[in-house]
Amino acid sequence: MDKLIIYLICINILGAVLDGVTAARRRRTSHKALSVLLGIIAIAGGGPGMIIAFALCDRTASKTNMMLRVFTVCVCVIELAVFMTWKLRPAGKWNFAFWDVFVEYRWTLWFVAAVSVVTFVMFGIDKYRAIKGGYRIPIAVLLGMAFAGGSIGALLGMVVFRHKIRKNYFSVGVPLILVMQVVLLMCVVNLL
Repeated sequence: MDKLIIYLICINILGAVLDGVTAARRRRTSHKALSVLLGIIAIAGGGPGMIIAFALCDRTASKTNMMLRVFTVCVCVIELAVFMTWKLRPAGKWNFAFWDVFVEYRWTLWFVAAVSVVTFVMFGIDKYRAIKGGYRIPIAVLLGMAFAGGSIGALLGMVVFRHKIRKNYFSVGVPLILVMQVVLLMCVVNLL
């Protein structure tokens, strides 16, 4: 077996086990050192194992684990997109003109614009409900909309409504989601 495959299997098992242990500890206390270690493992290639552990051991989305989830998913998607592009891209130079996708496939621009507008409105509604004390939009829904293509609307909503700017899973997570989407778009451009 290739050394890279063995390394990836080991780092993913380590990430899954450590995330399972962290999920058990997190119910009692929040341990930042373990979260930092899990972030390093995600960067090192253990993201898929950690995502499996999220699904099996720690299904509840809470404020204590949201930043680690956003970070792990973004890093995993970036690593997977870059790896797939590296392996499948035809020989030649890299193409960084990602606007070509929006010109050639106009529906993608309309999709991103629509999801961004909906996300922006959702941030406004959530801010209004926060002020008035009404039912709030869940954190996972707001981050999910940003992940689904509305990261620009989420950033604008955070700035315009001054909403969720103190929460690290938004102030760091939404720009990270935007970076992930740009990297993913550039990888798609290079595969087309």
